[in-house]
Amino acid sequence: MGHETTTTTTTAAVRIEGPNGPVHELEPGEEVSVRLGAHPCRLRHAGASLTLTSNRPVRYGRIAVSEGELPLQGRLDGPRGSWCTWRPVEANDDDGLPGMLGSSVAMRELARWVRRLALATELPVLVRGPSGVGKELVAQALHALGPRAQGPFVAINGATLSAALGGSQLFGHVRGAFTGADQARQGAMRSADGGTLFIDEVGALCAHVQAALLRALEEGRLTPVGADAEVPVDVRIVSATCEPLEQAVEEGRFRRDLYQRLATTVVRVPPLSDRLDDIPVLARHLLDRHGFGHMVLTPGATSALVGRRYRGHVRELRNTLVQAALLAERPCLVAREDVERAWQARHGATDDGGRVGCAGAPHRDGRSGRRNASSCDPSRVLAEHHGNRSAAARALGVPRSTFRDWLRKCSPEAAVAGSATPTAAPSSAAAMTPTHLALAS
Repeated sequence: MGHETTTTTTTAAVRIEGPNGPVHELEPGEEVSVRLGAHPCRLRHAGASLTLTSNRPVRYGRIAVSEGELPLQGRLDGPRGSWCTWRPVEANDDDGLPGMLGSSVAMRELARWVRRLALATELPVLVRGPSGVGKELVAQALHALGPRAQGPFVAINGATLSAALGGSQLFGHVRGAFTGADQARQGAMRSADGGTLFIDEVGALCAHVQAALLRALEEGRLTPVGADAEVPVDVRIVSATCEPLEQAVEEGRFRRDLYQRLATTVVRVPPLSDRLDDIPVLARHLLDRHGFGHMVLTPGATSALVGRRYRGHVRELRNTLVQAALLAERPCLVAREDVERAWQARHGATDDGGRVGCAGAPHRDGRSGRRNASSCDPSRVLAEHHGNRSAAARALGVPRSTFRDWLRKCSPEAAVAGSATPTAAPSSAAAMTPTHLALAS
């Protein structure tokens, strides 16, 4: 029985680009002439496809073509390294990357560079950045925006490839290659044939896997474990690391020649500290994604989130948000005090995201407007408010429990004196902050 196919016609323009940038945005029914080397080629937007006419064959993937119907996203290669790519123009082309949120300057720059790499070349890409910033999402965007988008995307982690079985996991094996090999296995690289292979934590690859990977990259062929013959493979390699691979090269833990192959082009993913403007939209998305879509962040909660230093980046922001939502006393509202309590439950009462201390000159945190313990004399603020700790805490923009901790650390005498002053009983929520709810970062 044959498979029924349907043809989709689009009214979107197609953006054609060459080595020097955009060439033309082709509307349905329009055509344009592009040059690949010395050969002129005509491309016509037929609605459901692009029609190619060329006086000499050019390469579309592995196929030499001079005329025919092509998909609405692809790439042609001509002589002497000439090329052109095309894809539908999307409404959010300049807003970011698929799967990644944020419109900060850092994210817009990242999006422009990733889109360029996705379309202009199929050379290996090394994605760099600390853990938790979304390196695999960048790899997925490189795949989705390039001419291999219709092929498979396969992700593996170099740290999980054992010294004994790493070659089999990456390159496959034949039946009977070793004890327990009851059936043949393709391996990650052959599974990604025609698409993209993403290797996370590439610096953790063992020495013999590094050597085999280098050969596969250089020759476009690999030998499954136990096989006698090589197998051709066509994949784009995107790797990622959060460690300085240059240091691993100098220490002899990583092959210099493999590093140079993998780092043909490099993408650096910005840490969350470089894209604070994105935190409000990230926070909204994370609440929705983790089952708290009904909850609203107050302006104070958003300000508290933006003012933090997230060593775990987006993952730590997620964990802080989820815990704040679980601690919230109001059913549909996450307030500043919920964020503060979540942070303290996760990091300890004296850890205020890098802003809590007892010594130093007065200053304000420029991102949130909150003063920290090193920016003021808590006993002086307490005196200004006639011993009323709640009023002093409100003046500093922190929860009463945080102010109490500051006072205890920075001015024990005032803390003792303040405790003798009749005050309202501490709230049960502050007294019952459940540190056991802390999520693993």
